[in-house]
Amino acid sequence: MVIDYLSKAFSETRKPEIMKFTPDKFFSDENEFLSYLTHELINPVFSYGFELFKTDLWKFAKAVVGKSYLKEPTPQGFKKLAKAIDKMIEGAWQFLVIRKRYQLDHSALNTPYTNNPFRQCIEHRFSNENKKHSYESPFVGILNALSKEETRNFAIVIEHFFTETGVIEWKRKIQKWLEYANTEESIISDDWDENPLDTFEKLYKLVEAVYLVNDFVELQWDRPPNYNLFRSEESVLKINPTGICGYNPLNELNWAFGIYNVSTLKLQFKEWFECATHQERVWDKGEPGDLITLHDHILTLIEAGWLLTKFDEIPAEWLDPNEFEYFENPIHEEDEFIHHLTKEECTNLSRTLSFTYKCTSADCYRYDLNEILNAALQTKEVPFEDNFNFLRKLNRIFEVLYLINLEYCKKFVPKAKK
Repeated sequence: MVIDYLSKAFSETRKPEIMKFTPDKFFSDENEFLSYLTHELINPVFSYGFELFKTDLWKFAKAVVGKSYLKEPTPQGFKKLAKAIDKMIEGAWQFLVIRKRYQLDHSALNTPYTNNPFRQCIEHRFSNENKKHSYESPFVGILNALSKEETRNFAIVIEHFFTETGVIEWKRKIQKWLEYANTEESIISDDWDENPLDTFEKLYKLVEAVYLVNDFVELQWDRPPNYNLFRSEESVLKINPTGICGYNPLNELNWAFGIYNVSTLKLQFKEWFECATHQERVWDKGEPGDLITLHDHILTLIEAGWLLTKFDEIPAEWLDPNEFEYFENPIHEEDEFIHHLTKEECTNLSRTLSFTYKCTSADCYRYDLNEILNAALQTKEVPFEDNFNFLRKLNRIFEVLYLINLEYCKKFVPKAKK
């Protein structure tokens, strides 16, 4: 027997109306459109509470099989949850229909990935750092049902959700779930849902996909595969997050070495460093702002090199300089410019980079660079003490990053002039 309040919660089972508009006339970019389009999908889940939604969904699933000892009603029964599920399904269906109608797809959702050739060796990482080396790592302990591909593209989950069951059938099924959750009868024996566990799993995956949607929309930019590093104590400051390729450290190296060759960079840093380590000397090679610019460029290089080691997989386009947002030819070197790397290190740049950043973070270098900057601009500042051979470490970083940039510049194919 259908409980009376069902008719109020679900007045009629029909397809929800789809908003009609021309996207490019209303929204400035794909992020703004995605934010608007997914609001009706996100709101039912997060208004109810993401974790509570998942917990009560499992209670709901146990209740519909009709065994009294499995029934664990929420304080208000399952009416509120069923209504939230219904709204979530409507939001998912609306997302899917409009996405297909206007052939819209966020560029970050279909990015092909490949193994990172510069992934840091395990022996060079901090002992607790493995958790930070994958795209999925921010969701460990939060998402349990999604595959790697689904975690990277929540649209896959939404498409699969409606593959075998349409929106009307889903809404009817939730109505029947609500009816049987409040009776001693089993939804299985009456053939309304022959496999409620399968239904539960599909709903559960959709709820987790909604979490990804919300996380994605909140960021409002193309999420890099290690974006969790940008929301922690180790977050970088100088890498450009707004480019076509997201946080592409190879593009940042290319940009920096379009300003300096490695010999010039080492010379300018040496002059700056000597001022910082001698209290009586003040940097006077130009305006103070020139030194701050040099500081920022060096920090960009350090952060880009460190970031490059922190991926297990990377977008394939990151390895193709023809896909860079901007490309700079490296500045020519007149003489031999490698003085701090051995021949063996030059032949295995990936391992050399890994070792160069062994058990350290960009934040450590940032702190020392700021200390060096302060000491170089004033005599009253205590001179910088190079207890850990900082100058040599920086020169090694400059050289290995310069060689990496040279290798990738060889892959660049200039566009033919029209």
